[in-house]
Amino acid sequence: MSSKEKKQKRKVAWSEEDEVLRQALIDNAEAYAKAQEKVLSIPGTSVIEDIQYAMSLLYEQYKAEEWPDMFKAKYDLSRAESPTKEALVAARFLEEHSNIAAVLYQQHNYDYDWILNESSRILSNAIGEEYDDDFMKGIKKNVEDEEIISNITNKRISIKDPLNTEGVLENVKENIYSSLIFYWDKPNDAGLIAFLLDSCYKELDFVELKDDKNRIIQKLHDEFSNNFPDKSPQVIEFPNDSITPTQDTKSSLRSHKEYHQRRQMKIKKVGRLNSGNNNSDEIDNYLNMPAAQLHLKKKIY
Repeated sequence: MSSKEKKQKRKVAWSEEDEVLRQALIDNAEAYAKAQEKVLSIPGTSVIEDIQYAMSLLYEQYKAEEWPDMFKAKYDLSRAESPTKEALVAARFLEEHSNIAAVLYQQHNYDYDWILNESSRILSNAIGEEYDDDFMKGIKKNVEDEEIISNITNKRISIKDPLNTEGVLENVKENIYSSLIFYWDKPNDAGLIAFLLDSCYKELDFVELKDDKNRIIQKLHDEFSNNFPDKSPQVIEFPNDSITPTQDTKSSLRSHKEYHQRRQMKIKKVGRLNSGNNNSDEIDNYLNMPAAQLHLKKKIY
């Protein structure tokens, strides 16, 4: 068969040549029903807590057998006691039921959804539960492999050709940009002050009106003055010169000259702390400095 020819359609009905496997599904389901009944006859047992737990034990054993370098067997299932022993029997029937369905799908070309539904229906009938076949409503017969059925619209969707995404990225970018302009076209004063304090953007080149720039600069002056008021030099008064160390403090102040030296040092130190520059001058000096260079990484796209 050439690559251009269509693939064989999946089966959505039982074929006579597969009657043996169909009967195997039925026999397996009936055997499971008996095993389940035996488990549930034990007080305190349930399908969820016991049989599904047994299924998980079988899966752990399977991993240990298939990938011994990665997984180690935790339990010796041959030594299981009741009710786990009975639950393992039922779980093995379920495992076999699933394996038969997989063979029908992989080797006998049955539609996956159809065989899943059919095997579930057979199992439900065996254990005496009503089966809801609404699932079959979404399955259409003779569906081409190049098409799938949407679970939402229940319509055919062609998957033969890839989805055309030309121009999608540009449309996404445009929509994002339009949203940014719509919501943040006019930045608030707090945002503009933040830019003003950024040495790379302090020139506010993106602000069109000069009056707006001046208003933001003045607001920065006002905010700075309110939070950091100018400190005027304070007069520090020290004890009168006539008060000199007594003989009792001779060990700490060895001479009248040393006392005056320490006094002068304190005056200079306090004067430096209290005689800072004017706040307005400090802001003007910052704004008059050249803007910092913004180093951007080279685009790789």
